Order: sequence, then C-alpha cells, then structure tokens
Amino acid sequence: MMRLSESIRKDVLKVGVGSIVNRFKMRKRRDTLFFEDIIASYFEMCEEAGYFNEMKAIAQQWMSGVMKQALPAALKMLSPVFIMNNVMRNVWINLGMMEDIRVSRRDNIVMIKTRNEFVTRVIGVNAFAIGSYKGVLNVFSGLHVEFIGCSEAKRLCTYLFRLDDKPYCCEFKEKELYNRLNHFSGRGGFSLRRALEMNVLQLGENNRLYFRGKSVIFQEQTMFHIIGNSGILLSEVPRISYDYFSDVVQTESDDAEKLVLLKTLLQMMGWGEVSFRREDKCILMEINNPPYGLQLEKDNWEFLIRTVLGYLWLIDDGFRVGDVTVAYKCLRVNYCTWFKKCGKPTSLDL
Repeated sequence: MMRLSESIRKDVLKVGVGSIVNRFKMRKRRDTLFFEDIIASYFEMCEEAGYFNEMKAIAQQWMSGVMKQALPAALKMLSPVFIMNNVMRNVWINLGMMEDIRVSRRDNIVMIKTRNEFVTRVIGVNAFAIGSYKGVLNVFSGLHVEFIGCSEAKRLCTYLFRLDDKPYCCEFKEKELYNRLNHFSGRGGFSLRRALEMNVLQLGENNRLYFRGKSVIFQEQTMFHIIGNSGILLSEVPRISYDYFSDVVQTESDDAEKLVLLKTLLQMMGWGEVSFRREDKCILMEINNPPYGLQLEKDNWEFLIRTVLGYLWLIDDGFRVGDVTVAYKCLRVNYCTWFKKCGKPTSLDL
C-alpha cells in the first residue's frame, strides 16, 4: 500500500500552492483538504434537525459525480465488487479516508464492511456514509440502489444495499470543462509538501493528516457546492467553525498572525491562491482559482465562506459577511464589523 508521503514525493498527488491534483488509480481530479470535525459536526447537526434524507441525497449526488467522471472507461467494465475491493480500497486507504473496506455480493444484495471510516469515526453511523456508498454503487452497477440497513461496533461498520433492476442515470459537468475550470499553475508560496516539511500538518498512522491534533481529510470539492446550493442550516456553519478553531488557534496571537495562519491553511489545503487585506473595520478575502465542482447547478462557495467567518470571529465576533463577488476563477468576500456583538458570537444575523 503506497503511503501518502510517497504519493506526494512521486507526484501521484501533485501539490502546488493552492492546488492538489489527485492522480492515484483514476483520472486526475482536483482535491481539497478540509477539517473532518467541521464536516462531521455539520452533518450531525443537520441529521438531528430532521434533514437525514437530504444529507443522504447530497452525499449520493456528490459521490455519483466523482465516480462517473473520475473512473476510467476500462474500469467501468468490471464488476462493482471488484472495483471497490481492488481499486477504490487502495484509493481510500491511501488518502486516509478509512483503514479498510471489504465488499461482497450475493444475488442483488451488496454488503460493505469498513473500519474506521471518515466522518463515521467522529459521529457514528450517518447519512453521509450511507449516501456516499449509494452513489458509488449507482455508478459502478448502473442501477438504482436501495439502502437496507447498517450496524456499527467499535468503528467497524456493516452496510447492506439492494441493487434494483432500474437503470441509474446522473448528469454532471463535462470532464473537460471541470478540468479547465480547475486548472492553474500556482505561484510561489506555501504548499502541502512544504506544510508537511515544516510540521504545520502532521502525517500520522494509517495515512491520516492532522492539524494540531485534529484530522483533516481529502475531499473532492463538489460536495461543498451541493451543500451551498441546498442552503440547509448554513447559518450554523460559522458557529461550528468558531468552536473548532477556538480549540486549535492560540487566542493570544495577534490579528495579523491569525490571518497569516488562515491564508497558509487554505492555500496548502488546495483552496486556491488566497490573500487577506485589512481595511478599517473590514477584511477582504480574495481567492484566485478556487475549486469548482462537477454539479450542473451553479458553483457555490458558501460553506467555505461561512467557515472562514467562524475563524474571523476569533479576531472580532462582530464580523459578518458583506459583499460577495464571483468572477471567472476569482472569489472575493468582504467581511465587515457592521455592528459589534457583545459576549459570545451567535449564528444569527449573518
């Protein structure tokens, strides 16, 4: 099994400033890193609020798109069980997304067994995992898939799905357009390779990456665009982000240091070439070459925008999202302290 460090050294994961291109086993695609606890907390909150089916549908749509566009045509001729056991298993373990996965099939019933899979290892069995596996099976089998049930015991999960006889079809951006939108040649600056050398990120056991003791995971970014377009509980994302960063960022560091850290994190995690500019009571964030998604709907960076807002509450809890400008390969967001909130920040009046 190739280790993550070897993948970077051999350019299987081609890292640059603001970009991570994944060329492991499948057609190349742009990946990003993100904070596992923020993703998991968001999905958990949505499920508890009654959005279980919506979260499952988001994950299913996302993984259907990734598998449809990333899987080489030759592999699509193979059986779903073979692909998952011999191709996807290596991909997911290499990226630290799980420790193991085994898939078996009897007639039209597919059983998936995993160990220590991402998101689930934080919040337990969830709609995100169920929807993701449905999307994978949809594309690999070409059929509709019904979820039967699952069980979890000490981070060992078993999922059961039934393959229907109805053909499954999904539409996404053309791969050429997706590649063109996500292609750029980064300039000088802090990349993932440099982050590992400088110990800003740490590579732990089982190919998992950590930022100050908390897991960061590889994500193809379409999921964030789908979430943004759904609009589900996005007002809660800044609070989740604020709680997360409050645990890992030194509150005594000055504002400039906090902004430098945020810029460094976003760039080395593949979110584009990032800059912050402080003007009076506002902070302007500009991202050149932000990651685009596979979905046919508009590209939507709202999840990232609100995650950044939660981080900026470490500087001033009065920050709110002001003007947002989306141009070709450029995202500009103005965060302003229109009014000062006393005490702890809330998710209201964003």
